[in-house]
Amino acid sequence: MKYEHKTYQNALGLPISVMKTQSGEFASHWHYDFEAVFLLKGSVTATRNGAAADLRAGDVFICSGGDIHSYTDPSADFSALVLIFDPYAARKAGTLVMDVTVRSGVFRPDPGRPDAGLSPLLDRLLYEYEHMSAASVFFLYAYILEIQGILQRDYLKREFSDGGADSRPHLHRIRESISYIEQNFAGEITLAGMAKAALMSESNFSREFKKITGTGFKEYVNLVRLREVAARMGEGDRGVAAVAYACGFQSVRTFNRVFRAHYGLTPGERLRQLHGPETA
Repeated sequence: MKYEHKTYQNALGLPISVMKTQSGEFASHWHYDFEAVFLLKGSVTATRNGAAADLRAGDVFICSGGDIHSYTDPSADFSALVLIFDPYAARKAGTLVMDVTVRSGVFRPDPGRPDAGLSPLLDRLLYEYEHMSAASVFFLYAYILEIQGILQRDYLKREFSDGGADSRPHLHRIRESISYIEQNFAGEITLAGMAKAALMSESNFSREFKKITGTGFKEYVNLVRLREVAARMGEGDRGVAAVAYACGFQSVRTFNRVFRAHYGLTPGERLRQLHGPETA
């Protein structure tokens, strides 16, 4: 789980990202941008602030800014189109995309309206994004507005609960904890220290962290560190033990256990998988 500062890389520098993906595992994270996931094939579980929803082909998951969300348990045939954009930048440009009428939730096709036309619209959106020209800004925002209209008129919306009536007051503190851990994962991070910083008891912090994110505190810290180790391994760094220590793991034994539990491989096996059988 992490706070993501979104950067947008496209030919026009627009605050929009559109991509197709077959990877349905996204750890808990949050950002201020809107995120829309259109499930093209298969199924996946989406979680928002601790509340889960099972998505299937045809469903759309909308996540508004600031919500902690994740995707788990994708089916083997999972495929989705992901749209992420900065709504505030769009408003400054005079375009009210995904504005007040669209909040976090799951939109399911209405059986009474079988010809909503969302699928060909998504194809046009992706094509325009991948083949940008000077006029693309008009088409991209127009497609997003049309998507918004179709969801409101032709889809059935399921609201997410907030993971319990008492969880909302803790969201800001949990977000702050996420940001701190993301920036300081290499140092010493303890439950006691994080709970104190959040002005909560250890038991309450641990409980709310798990309720809101779906991930235990200790497990999350290990996963953040593991993600950084894996990234450095992918970049060619073969001094795995030194990297593990540099990323905050206090012992090689703990690192090996966590690594194998997550990847199903030892660090050495993963290195050989990445860089070939001759890797030391």
